[in-house]
Amino acid sequence: MALCREIRQAFTETDIGWELTVTLPMPYLTMRYFNIDELKTLVDFFNVMTYDVHGPWDQPSLWNGETNLVRGHTNLTDISAGLDLLWRNGVTADKVVMGMTFMARGLLLKDTTCSKPGTCLFQGAAFPSDCSTLRGIYSYQGKDSILRSLY
Repeated sequence: MALCREIRQAFTETDIGWELTVTLPMPYLTMRYFNIDELKTLVDFFNVMTYDVHGPWDQPSLWNGETNLVRGHTNLTDISAGLDLLWRNGVTADKVVMGMTFMARGLLLKDTTCSKPGTCLFQGAAFPSDCSTLRGIYSYQGKDSILRSLY
């Protein structure tokens, strides 16, 4: 928060016309630790990460349940709950920019025959793709390549 205050003050004093934005994680359980009420007075826009809501970092918990259940890394229910936190703190929609991604995430299933949504468990991030050295990260080109190989 102190950094945002300092940047806002510098932008105001120099009148250089720059704007201050912050990027917020979308899950409510993470975003609730941000002081949204103070941030809204300091920033021009909130960039919300409407991607990477879920991934290999999800571990068994009260929120996730007792298992590593595969969930979409973009999830409208979680995005709605995160946005609701902004609305309840008086942030107006014209200050919110919804981030999109051109990448995908992959998870290794515990049971490779599982295909019913909401029931599959994962054991970690999937293998790297041809276009990325990171496990479970698929660039737009890598994702497109995988999809083309399936059809």
